[in-house]
Formats: sequence, C-alpha cells, structure tokens
Amino acid sequence: MDLFVLSLHFLRLLLLILYPSIAKLPNIAGRIYRNVFGQGKLPAIDPSKDYSHNLSTLLGFGDNEGFTELLRLYITIHRYEVIWYAIYYTLILL
Repeated sequence: MDLFVLSLHFLRLLLLILYPSIAKLPNIAGRIYRNVFGQGKLPAIDPSKDYSHNLSTLLGFGDNEGFTELLRLYITIHRYEVIWYAIYYTLILL
C-alpha cells in the first residue's frame, strides 16, 4: 500500500479513538474548575445552547454574557489556528 493511504487510514482510526475523549473535555474542565474553586456539582449541558455557552456554564460563568462572548472568540481563533497548523504539517509531510 502507498504510504499516503496508510497515513490517511491511521489518521482516520486515530480520530475515531480520540473523538469521544475530545467530547468529554468540557465536563473534565468544568469538574476540575469547580473542585478547585469549591462550587460543587456540575450543571447539566443544555443542547439548545452552543459549545461556548455550555463551557462557560460548566465553569460557573454561564450568567456572564461577556465571559461567554470572550470564550466564543477565543475558541474560534484557536480553532482556526489549529486548522492552519494541521494544513502546514500536512503540506510538509507531502
């Protein structure tokens, strides 16, 4: 098999393994923050809200719209930065 095809197959398997772990990160971050700063039990995730609002709620800042907007901006900028790094390293490997 071609090395490129093998690397794509490996990447697909790796993502299938990592997706469930990545999906649990907001709960893990919220639990750590609430255990360290003593706010206790985690609230439920609201499926009608976006990722940033749910993460800010898990961290205990759900009622602060400024923090939610700042978190939304940070996640958007960071996501595009990660995408550009992935494209850069893919081009290097090719």
